[in-house]
Amino acid sequence: MCQTVSRSSLGSIALPKQQTGASMMQYLFYLLVLVSFITVAIKLIPVYIEDSSVSGSLESLSKKENFADMTNKEIQSSLDSLLTINNIRSLPPEAIKIERKDDTTTVIIDYEVRKNIVANIDAVLSFHHQQESKKK
Repeated sequence: MCQTVSRSSLGSIALPKQQTGASMMQYLFYLLVLVSFITVAIKLIPVYIEDSSVSGSLESLSKKENFADMTNKEIQSSLDSLLTINNIRSLPPEAIKIERKDDTTTVIIDYEVRKNIVANIDAVLSFHHQQESKKK
C-alpha cells in the first residue's frame, strides 16, 4: 500500500532540490584538526611514558628494606642505577632532592620537560614525585 502525500499536507516546508553534504573546506578543516591531535599525541605520549618509569623507579627504591637507613649518596646511586636500567638518561641530577627530618627520609623528584610541537610552539610539562619512608 502506497500513500500519497499532497503538497497541501506538507504546509510551508521547503524541500531541497538536491542533497548537500560537507564541503571540501570542511573536510580539510577536520583533517587539520585530526593531524594536529595526532602530532601532539606523538610528541607528548613518550614524555608521559618516561615519567611513569621515573615514578616506578622511585617506588621500587622506597620498597627496599634499608631505604630509610641509606645515606644520601647511596640513595642517589641506587636511584641512578634504577633510572639507567629503565633507560632514563634525561633527568638532570639537580631534579633529585633528598630530605631528612627526624626519622623520615623523603626523596623528591621535581622536573620539567620542554617539547617542541611545531615551529615555535612548545609544550612545557611539569612533574613532581615524592616518596617518604620512616625508620623502623
